[in-house]
Amino acid sequence: MAIQDWLNPEKPETDKPPAQTYGDQRINPAAVVRVGAGEIAPHTIGDEHFAAIRPRNAVLVDVKPCSLAEADRAEDDAFEYEQGVKNALRLLKARGKEEQAAAALHTGRAAYLAIQSNATLQKAKANGRLASHLLAQRGEWAALGYGLERQIDTSTRQVNHRRLQYLGA
Repeated sequence: MAIQDWLNPEKPETDKPPAQTYGDQRINPAAVVRVGAGEIAPHTIGDEHFAAIRPRNAVLVDVKPCSLAEADRAEDDAFEYEQGVKNALRLLKARGKEEQAAAALHTGRAAYLAIQSNATLQKAKANGRLASHLLAQRGEWAALGYGLERQIDTSTRQVNHRRLQYLGA
């Protein structure tokens, strides 16, 4: 191996990442603040979220006398509605717990990804320090290689000189 090969070893093209990738990022701000379908955020909420909830389509404006059967039916309807509301509140409470659990899971995943990102950076820094250390040794390796090549050349000349001396030709 020639001294130039020691000083300037060729690298395969696949080892060289394009220079523009250093420091680049692929974080899309729109993806960071993207809200899923049906989720509530200031820019997704609509008028329907502020509408009043009523048991009937219209407010009872004109009150008039009614029969006992109508009153009984209204009480039964009110009791049924009240039971339905209690069930709906239980459902909303359960869904709220699911949402809180999903948010905790999302938060945990984001924290894990941050840790993973930090670990990746630490590994890259360690690789960078190793690369710097190894690159600093290139001169010494070149000198070692040059010295060995010089020693081989000197020994080969001495052997050839002795051969010519003793064998004569």
